[in-house]
Amino acid sequence: GAALHCMPLTLGRSRLLFRAYFTGLPAPAKLLINLKPKWLGNLNSCKILEQDAGLITTQEDHFKRSKYALKDDYILLSSSDVFVKSYRQWLDKVGHGMPWFQGLATRSSNVDDHLAEIPLLPPVLDPIHHRAGNFVETRYHRHVMHCPTTRKALGRIQTLKKGMLALVVTSITLSCGMAASNNIFASRALLRMLKVMVPLIPLSSLAAAGLHKLEKRFFVSFKRKNQMSAESGL
Repeated sequence: GAALHCMPLTLGRSRLLFRAYFTGLPAPAKLLINLKPKWLGNLNSCKILEQDAGLITTQEDHFKRSKYALKDDYILLSSSDVFVKSYRQWLDKVGHGMPWFQGLATRSSNVDDHLAEIPLLPPVLDPIHHRAGNFVETRYHRHVMHCPTTRKALGRIQTLKKGMLALVVTSITLSCGMAASNNIFASRALLRMLKVMVPLIPLSSLAAAGLHKLEKRFFVSFKRKNQMSAESGL
């Protein structure tokens, strides 16, 4: 199962606490779960949340353009949205004394201030338009920089990638130097070194490329879904 808690921080900013738990699993399944690095599980959780981010910010854009109240466009299910409805109705009653609020029927005039620089049409979901800053927000800013485990894993990957790149350069340099030597074939030691250095070039290059691809997973950002751009009201 999983538990997700969302706490508003300021306009356009929230803190998400996500926890997955497993009970009643057989021993082999638990072993496989425990073998999975924690930082990799964190990145997978980020991926799930980012799939929702496009929809959430699409809704934000829609209400900014339409000026509709939440009650006009949301269908709240009586079986599962009781607390959401009660919370929004409570904001309708007491939100006027808060710095900003978004109730079910009313909202403060400044609730869209963090979107002031976004053109009304077409709706824009670039991450730079959904934070209080002037830089593109990625998975690194949302999670990695706040999580010691994931941050350390990123540092190790970057260090290892630099090491692989250094090995590529060193292998190429030494191989070229030994190949250009006039006495290369007269020395069995140099020949053995050449046999080691040459295969290291493609192997270390592939390793560096794989590490670079893995590193990019720490800097992913959500994107607008193509199928949403043609939907009416989105």
